[in-house]
Amino acid sequence: VCHTFPQVVTPNVTFPAGDGSARPLVLRNVGASSVAARVFISLRVSTAAGSSYSGVEVSSVEAVALGGFNLSAAAVEVQKGRTTTVWVAPSAPPDQDVTVYLQSSNASVVVCSPSVFFFAGSLQARAVAVSHRSAGAATLSLAASSASGNYRGGRAWPRASSS
Repeated sequence: VCHTFPQVVTPNVTFPAGDGSARPLVLRNVGASSVAARVFISLRVSTAAGSSYSGVEVSSVEAVALGGFNLSAAAVEVQKGRTTTVWVAPSAPPDQDVTVYLQSSNASVVVCSPSVFFFAGSLQARAVAVSHRSAGAATLSLAASSASGNYRGGRAWPRASSS
């Protein structure tokens, strides 16, 4: 297995003669890909001469690693009747403009800004307001939406509580 960006966790996969069962190939992403820094994974087949797989070539596959988010806090406490701010920033520059939709798992405890927007190429953090409603705990979920590129579907989950 050859790679241009991900860390290969299982660099070799072996298929004994006569065994055609699937084998896992594990890759761990060590960063986010982008249009400017594309990631390709190629496979190389090594076998005995005369084997039916001798000389077989496998086409490279592009791997688009989805970006993630950096949060100013993993947990947030909001005092009664108050609002606090959590900062959200992309972990890698977005290829395309990205809207991040936010939601509280328990809107009776805390409510948050419905969305934040990141321009393509920007790592600038955006403020998310988290407001107290009643005592308890909730999880804020973030889901990215982009037409294409490295942020279609990125997620993060900070925890929020109020008292």
